[in-house]
Amino acid sequence: MSFVELRMSLQDYYHYTNALDIDCFLADPDNAHLGGFVRLWSHNIPIDFSGNTPGTQAFNYNVNSYVTYNRLGGVGSGITAIDMIVDGDTRLVFSTDRPKGKVAAGQSFFVNTTSTGVATFKNNMRVGSQNQENSQFYRNANIPAGESSPCVSEDRHRLWLQIRNTTPIGINPIQFKQTLVGYADNATTGSSLDRDYDSGLLNTSHPTTVNIYSLNPANEPLMIQGRALAAPFDTSDVIPLGFSCQYLGTSGSNTIQIAPSEFDGLFETTDFWLRENIGGGNFAYHDIRTTPFEFTITADVMHDTNRFALVFDNLGGRQQPKKDTFKVIASPNTFEKSITFEVVSDHNSNITIQIYDLLGKLVEEGEYSFESFKDELFGTKLSTGVYQAVIMQGNQRAVQKIIKK
Repeated sequence: MSFVELRMSLQDYYHYTNALDIDCFLADPDNAHLGGFVRLWSHNIPIDFSGNTPGTQAFNYNVNSYVTYNRLGGVGSGITAIDMIVDGDTRLVFSTDRPKGKVAAGQSFFVNTTSTGVATFKNNMRVGSQNQENSQFYRNANIPAGESSPCVSEDRHRLWLQIRNTTPIGINPIQFKQTLVGYADNATTGSSLDRDYDSGLLNTSHPTTVNIYSLNPANEPLMIQGRALAAPFDTSDVIPLGFSCQYLGTSGSNTIQIAPSEFDGLFETTDFWLRENIGGGNFAYHDIRTTPFEFTITADVMHDTNRFALVFDNLGGRQQPKKDTFKVIASPNTFEKSITFEVVSDHNSNITIQIYDLLGKLVEEGEYSFESFKDELFGTKLSTGVYQAVIMQGNQRAVQKIIKK
């Protein structure tokens, strides 16, 4: 994919400091020769002044820091950790920086084109400051903008998936990616790319980060994929997924997590599963709607397109396997001297614990029998601060934020 420079034709009085509605800009007939998406630099990864980032300029922008938007929606490039109270427990959730369809005044962006021409801006593409629509300017901090547009009237039913490397524990924007799949009235499902609803990948040549994407019927990898909306919705549809992961080599294995970031429309009531190919024509179905799916890698993974798919059926009438109980209760949290952990589990195998500081440094670890673990005292040698405790039993894993005061 190549980006070309276009001449700008300013019609009417488009010099006011208003945001640009991306949907109206790309839907205008005078801009039909433009590609159906825009990319914006999110500032999640600073400009590289060392010369290590690929590129021919003195200062190069990391390609992993670009966000993308088309008529179906936007995908982000970074996450922010947020503490949220859920059922009385403090859980670590994430907010993404996905674009909401507006380009703030003064914000630059990229488009691609099928031919040399003029990019036309008109007054009907302008949006005001209501609903903070002129506020999503990509810099160090952003306020989400409104997503509605007068140029999009069709129903959109969307599901955002994210992948991240949780090793080390600290939040790293390079170790996060998001993809969007969705169904819309005017989208098509076929081997050719749909200008308005499909957007390809950036940075596909090597796993210097994590990446997740969907495949269309022609097996083309897409960052955003729109599919035809059937009435009623076809729950037998299968969307193949691909992923890449860089092995960080920090602890013998790296933990990779796949989970939905958001979903709307019919997916608020329609179930979905991450289907895993486990070999021999057999599949495992993971209910990522309720529990993120995690697995480990011990080497780089480059474009694995055979392992996962997104499905919506009822598993052909088969019952889902019973989930093992695995719950961790920390007491007290916050603590002054020491903290204990109680594990509620269907199994009595050994328990492993690892405690990390906010920089991802391992500060305490150990392995204990199931019976003795609840009596062990942890954190006695820790300094005042915030930590994350990772408690594991077999394939089960729980993360607890703990605070020593």
